[in-house]
Amino acid sequence: MRQALQRTLEMLPDSAKQDPEIRATAEMARRRSYNIVHQIYQPKIHEGHSRDYEFGLNAVRAHWRSGFNDVRRTLADPNRLDPPAARARHRQP
Repeated sequence: MRQALQRTLEMLPDSAKQDPEIRATAEMARRRSYNIVHQIYQPKIHEGHSRDYEFGLNAVRAHWRSGFNDVRRTLADPNRLDPPAARARHRQP
């Protein structure tokens, strides 16, 4: 969609390209893709249902530390944030 918008904007006369709305649209067309990394919390065996109501300082710190470690582990992969096509190339033998 972004590429189609870029091609359409290229067909406009220079005078139209100066319109503030057209300029804003052109800026949106230039934006790059974004990565979304969905982290899913996996409860620990010892937690049981207490994770739903245990908000003491130690429990909250443990949850944050666990999440932080998960993010670090995820981002340690140097290709993690590559576009999907590039990631597929890295996986092929």
